[in-house]
Amino acid sequence: MSYTFGPKSLKVRSTLCPELVEIVDKVILVYDVSLIEGHRPEEIQTAAFNSGASRVQWPHSDHNVFPSNAVDVWPFLHEYSGVRIYESLSGHPKQVARLARKLKCSKSKVHQIMVEEYQKMIGVFMGVGAALGYKLQSGSDWDSDLDRSDQKFIDLPHIAFKGTL
Repeated sequence: MSYTFGPKSLKVRSTLCPELVEIVDKVILVYDVSLIEGHRPEEIQTAAFNSGASRVQWPHSDHNVFPSNAVDVWPFLHEYSGVRIYESLSGHPKQVARLARKLKCSKSKVHQIMVEEYQKMIGVFMGVGAALGYKLQSGSDWDSDLDRSDQKFIDLPHIAFKGTL
């Protein structure tokens, strides 16, 4: 099954470096995602840092160059266990509570489902990137050592282009 980007994702896509554009264009053919943020100007980076959503100040994020070397992506879940979901997984507390009611499960189970979907999505990105000859970094494995347990800051939506293999 092939998917397409919506208007917001296309706007974010227009801020990405050519390599990330090539990657997201391949990913969307096999896995549905929403592009949330690409280039991040100084005022937004400063706000992200001040809120704790980012660990780096302007201009040291891969989001701060134009075109952007990083993109934040949410997996789009169509259904789970036969229940129609049809939304991007942001992890916002209101979304978690709503999905727990809809799926008739605990919020903890919803978090588990979301982490599994993010892991699938990250795997698709890493596979597509490698197939194209690109090195990517995930916000779930900043040091790219394939050990996510040694991370102090987890940013599941974050994917960054780090060069060629």
